[in-house]
Amino acid sequence: MDAAAATRDLIDSLGTEALAKAEAYTTGGHWLLLWDLLITLLVTIAFVRAGWLEALETKLARRGLATRTFLLSLVFLVGSTVMTLPWTLYAGWWRERAYGRSSQPLGDFLLQWSLSSAISSLLMATFFVGVYALLRRTGRSWWAWCGGLAAAGLCMVMLLGPLLIEPLFNKFEPLQAGPVRTALDSMARDAGIPSDRIFVYDGSRQSNNFTANVSGIGSSARVAISDIALKSASLDEVKAVTGHEIGHYVLGHVWQALGLSVLLISLGFLLVDRLYSRVALALGSNAALSDARGLPVLL
Repeated sequence: MDAAAATRDLIDSLGTEALAKAEAYTTGGHWLLLWDLLITLLVTIAFVRAGWLEALETKLARRGLATRTFLLSLVFLVGSTVMTLPWTLYAGWWRERAYGRSSQPLGDFLLQWSLSSAISSLLMATFFVGVYALLRRTGRSWWAWCGGLAAAGLCMVMLLGPLLIEPLFNKFEPLQAGPVRTALDSMARDAGIPSDRIFVYDGSRQSNNFTANVSGIGSSARVAISDIALKSASLDEVKAVTGHEIGHYVLGHVWQALGLSVLLISLGFLLVDRLYSRVALALGSNAALSDARGLPVLL
């Protein structure tokens, strides 16, 4: 089999209109990366120049250091998330519907956005309490200590995510008996994965596309397929997409991704250590690196 020729034939069979639409969506997605960065920069400048965190710190002067750090972090994280909501609506909801990739009602999107934002803001604010404590206590090696803290936090989220967080957004159930279950049980058995680790979830709530994912670590690890698999995907498509995820599971890519994430976060903190003062000056902030008022600059 000539894999390259087979791939070309498959792509050509989609038709010029579908290919043009796919190219436009993909190219636009690349531009979104730049616009995301620029919008984040504008929000950061707005927070720094407006002095909102400075005013809040004055009001919290009698609170403990950890409490002040948590509240300053939380206000910035929630505030910046709300300020970027129009952009989020365009990129995450309107654009997806315009390309036919989602049918999610606006109300449901906003409900899930609110829940996701609340959870992530609380977790991140708690994380930064630890970051700023390490900044003050560990000297020049603070960035390495914070990398270790990030590793512990990511492990906790990956362990508990499938059990406590993901069920807040979707309903996960064991895959019912039928051709799909029979095929996936066989694939799981060949890969050495317990069949009770394969689930189906109501992914059609957010997306019209058939997808699957692998999540969790240790006892919480699992492979989950969208219910689109039972509605509009062929059995070959289900086997191909789920086989891809089983590959992640078997090859330990979750652990590799964790290790790479910790490495990148640690390098990011090292860059913060080297560049913070210059970036703070450029943005107009007088907050020291160890001061939670400087969180917008740090991020």
